[in-house]
Amino acid sequence: VESLWRQIKWRDLPQFNCPRLDLVTHVMLKFLLPRINRKVAYLQDHRRLGRPKALAPWQSSFAQDWRSMSKPNELRSMEQELACLKDTSRKGSACAEHLADIEAERDRPRGKYHTSVERWTCSCPSYLISRFLLCKHLVREA
Repeated sequence: VESLWRQIKWRDLPQFNCPRLDLVTHVMLKFLLPRINRKVAYLQDHRRLGRPKALAPWQSSFAQDWRSMSKPNELRSMEQELACLKDTSRKGSACAEHLADIEAERDRPRGKYHTSVERWTCSCPSYLISRFLLCKHLVREA
């Protein structure tokens, strides 16, 4: 109770030394109760209409993987090169090695994989090690 009164006194009534009871009642009804209601709703995980619940970390990772795999190969490799060149934490040799890996990936001969969107399976190695059982072949066919 003392904490609540201190909050009212310092946040809502800082300019009044001895506020009248009607003013304190007005401040509590107008400012304090809505703030408490918002906090309780937040703690109970209720959201306002039109505000969706934030995505879980695995959901945002899944969406990021899906968007990345839906892009054409040329665009993906170009974005990886730009990210490597913009990354200031990499030293010159590490960046050169990463760029060489990207170039080798680009020049690697492409295989023909058996994909089935109905059963959501693919025979590529990327599908087997994917956390979400995704690969670019399935995403692009879907």
